[in-house]
Amino acid sequence: MAELKLRLFITALLLTAFFISGEVPKPESTDDSLYYMSYDSDLIIQPSVSSRMFFLNFSSSDSESTSIEYRPNVPLNLGMQASYKQWGISASYGLLNGRDSTKYGETDYQDINLTYYSDSWGLDTYYMRYKGYYISNTSDLVSSPPENGVMIQQGDMECYNIGADFFYTIAGDNFSLKSAFKNSAVQLKRAGAMMLMTSYNYISFSNDKPLIPEEQISYYGQAAAFSESSYHSVSLLPGFGYSFVLSHFYFTPVIFAGPAYQWQSYETLSKDARDYSVSSETIKAQILMMKYNIRLATGMNFNNFYCGFHAYLDVTDIANPKENLQMSATVLDATLFGGIRL
Repeated sequence: MAELKLRLFITALLLTAFFISGEVPKPESTDDSLYYMSYDSDLIIQPSVSSRMFFLNFSSSDSESTSIEYRPNVPLNLGMQASYKQWGISASYGLLNGRDSTKYGETDYQDINLTYYSDSWGLDTYYMRYKGYYISNTSDLVSSPPENGVMIQQGDMECYNIGADFFYTIAGDNFSLKSAFKNSAVQLKRAGAMMLMTSYNYISFSNDKPLIPEEQISYYGQAAAFSESSYHSVSLLPGFGYSFVLSHFYFTPVIFAGPAYQWQSYETLSKDARDYSVSSETIKAQILMMKYNIRLATGMNFNNFYCGFHAYLDVTDIANPKENLQMSATVLDATLFGGIRL
């Protein structure tokens, strides 16, 4: 039944785009000097189908160790975004079931975004909570293949990713952010811009037992027994974006990269204790790391309708120089959408 709903949604989206493309001209301006044009519509409704997740990679500085890849078992999502003037809010729920829960476990999650976009600056705020992970490369960590393909599961592993990204155009007045990522304007001519992003990010995860599998504990020192951690990051990321325009079609990549200053705290056990209730210790550190944020939007624009594809990748590096632990926290999103300007 869920697969049928998905097929019907995508078919309706494509048919609507086909009929509208033949009847509605591309928005045009009588002023040839304009590079973008805003719409008069105050309200925009945008349904979508997406695959979105928050996942973690652990590794050791020991060259003989194997990385540990934690993934949530999340389904394909049906989402809805509503925008009024510059403000927008979006939420989603599972459209299809996740992968076989016997092999991959179950994940409970909430994912909410609140955004604000003008032509020259934007604000993204987000709340992500995921509970229930599995190790996707289990076969690389164990001495014998897992029975029936069952992955190592951490059903009580709970992760939060909460924060805000503020970005601003510092050079390039002909480039419109809300055209690329909110669709309340249209880019009439190709243009680019230099930008700057500042962000605050809180990441935490906890579990009822240590997160490093038995087969890897010798490579992680004292950090092998940690099961609870939190990270506050403040970032400053220069970036560049460019919109390519051809008739109805647009293609806009935006890339940010820069340093992130982190305040870290996590609980560890003594090397010979795997019971979290025994001999726990809190380790704190401050360190400068890197953060990467990549956004891609492509699609077709018409007077009152638009459709397209949006991809998002956000990677925060995490490491503690006092331990052998290295980590990265990643948000990955791929969305197919269509919207109506009212």
